[in-house]
Amino acid sequence: MINKKNFFPPKTQFYNWQSMALFLKFKTGYLIIYIKKTKGKQMTRKVLLCVLLLSVAVTAQNFIRNGTYLIISAVNNKVLDVQGAGKKDGTNICVHEHLGNPNQEFKVSFDNSGVCSIVSLDTKKYVNVDGGSLKDLANINQWASNNSDAQKFIIEPVTGTDMFVIVAVHSGKALTVDPNSNNVIQMPKPQSNDAKDANLNQYWRFSQRVSFKNMSNNKMFDIRGASHDTGAKLITFENNNKKNQAFDLIPIVNSEDYFLRCVHSGKYLSVSDGHLVSGSQIVQLPFGIVTPQRFKLDLVSDFTYYIASSKSNLVLDGAGKEGIVALADKKPVSSQQWKMYMFNPKSTTQQLKEELKETGSKTIDKLKNNTKKAKDKIKKLFK
Repeated sequence: MINKKNFFPPKTQFYNWQSMALFLKFKTGYLIIYIKKTKGKQMTRKVLLCVLLLSVAVTAQNFIRNGTYLIISAVNNKVLDVQGAGKKDGTNICVHEHLGNPNQEFKVSFDNSGVCSIVSLDTKKYVNVDGGSLKDLANINQWASNNSDAQKFIIEPVTGTDMFVIVAVHSGKALTVDPNSNNVIQMPKPQSNDAKDANLNQYWRFSQRVSFKNMSNNKMFDIRGASHDTGAKLITFENNNKKNQAFDLIPIVNSEDYFLRCVHSGKYLSVSDGHLVSGSQIVQLPFGIVTPQRFKLDLVSDFTYYIASSKSNLVLDGAGKEGIVALADKKPVSSQQWKMYMFNPKSTTQQLKEELKETGSKTIDKLKNNTKKAKDKIKKLFK
C-alpha cells in the first residue's frame, strides 16, 4: 500500500486545484496525478490516479548507455549542435553538418529512474526547453543546470529500428527538427513509435562517430571507392579522412552489441550473405535487425579492439588480398586488431592551418606580454 504522504506535496505547491497535473517521482518511474475540485465544495486533496506515464523510464537506461554521443537527426543526418559554439545561457540548439567540434558532442547521463540529462561537452550546459514551456513549438536551447524537469528527458526506442524519440519529462513532448529551419523545438510525440517517414524529424540516433585503423598495415576501414551500392566491400585503405572511412558506432537496445553505420551511404556493415563462417567478407547493406549486422568490441588495449561478429567467435581480419576485410578465427595477430579513433572530418590541411593559427596567436600574445614587462622595467628605472 502506498503511503498518502507520498502523494501529497506541500500545500505551497498547489495553485490551481481544478486543472493541475503533477509529476511525482517514485522508484518505479513517473506518475501523472490529476487533482480535481468537487463543484461547490471546499477544495480537497482527493487524488485521481489516472495515467501511468513514461513507464519506459524505468528501463530506458538499458536502451542507451551513459556516455558521450553525437545525436543524429534521422530526417537529414545532421547532428545536434550548440549554434555557433555559443557559450551563453539561452544559446540555440539546432542541427548542423558534422564538423568534429565539441559543441556537437553531448554527454548523456541517467539517474536511477531511467531519466537522463543531455549536456554539451563544450559548455557543460544542459539541453533545455526554453522557459520550461509546455507549448508546441517551444524552442530548445542550452542553460546552466537548474534541476528542473525541462532539462530531463526520456529516451524511447523506435520499434524495429536503431532510432529513438527524446521526450521532455515536464511536457511529454518530443524534440523535433523544425521542417522550416534547422532549429530544434518540442512537439507532440508520435502516437506510436514506428518507423514512419512522417516521424523522421522526431527520430534520433545516438552515435560515436569513429574510424578504425588496422594494427598490421596501418590502413583504415574503408568502403571501396566510396560506393553507395548495396554489397560494396569493406577494405583497408590509406587514411584520407573522407566519410567512407567514418562509421557511426550505434549501441543496440538491451545488448552489448553495436551496429556500424557507414556515414557516407547510410548503409550498415554486414557479413556478406549472412554466412557467419570464416572467410565471409564484410559489405554494406541496408538496415535490418539481423545477426549479420551486429558486432561486438573486445578490448585488447587502450582503444584497440577485436571486432567480433555477434553470436560467433569470428573476428574481422584485415589481411585479405586487395585489403578485403573478412571473418576469421580469432588469433593473437595484429591483422585482427583495430585501433578506434574519433572521426574528425577536417582535412589535414585545415588542421595544420588551425594549429599554425593557434601557435601564431600564442606567440603574438607572448611577445606583447614581454614588451609590456620591458616597458614596466624601463618606467621603474626612470622613477
